[in-house]
Amino acid sequence: MTLSKNLTVIPEETFRGCASLTSIQIPESVTRIEDDAFRESGLTSITIPDGVTSIEECPFVDCPITQLTIPASVTDLWDNSLFTGGPLTDVTFLGDTDMDHVKNWVGSFLGRSVTIHAPAGSVIEGYVNRQISQGAKCTFAPIS
Repeated sequence: MTLSKNLTVIPEETFRGCASLTSIQIPESVTRIEDDAFRESGLTSITIPDGVTSIEECPFVDCPITQLTIPASVTDLWDNSLFTGGPLTDVTFLGDTDMDHVKNWVGSFLGRSVTIHAPAGSVIEGYVNRQISQGAKCTFAPIS
C-alpha cells in the first residue's frame, strides 16, 4: 500500500481489521502513529521512518508481525505501544531512552521469547539484562 507523502499522522484505527494489509511503508512525513492504527490487520511487515516521534497505544495488537524496528527519532512510546499479542520475536531499538521510560519501551517483552536489540551500553541494555538476571525470558543483543 502506498500512502500520501503529505501524511503526518496515521490516525486511530485507520487500518483496524484490514486483513488484506500485509505490508506497509510509512512515508517520511509521518510523525505519529495513533491508537490501534493497525490493530487486527494482516500486517507482517512495516517500515517506520526516522521522522516518527510518537507511537501511541496498541497500534499492532493482533497483527501477525514478527519483527519491529523502532527508529531513534521515537521519543514517545505509550504503554503497550509495542504489544502485539502475536508472533513478535525480534524488536530493534535504534535509539535509547531514560530510565523513567524504559519499562514502557520493553516491559511487554520481558516474559516472552523475544530478542531485544539496542545500542551497546544503553539504558535499555542495562534494564533488559537486569530483568533477564531475575528470570525474564527475553534475550538481549547489542547493536553498535
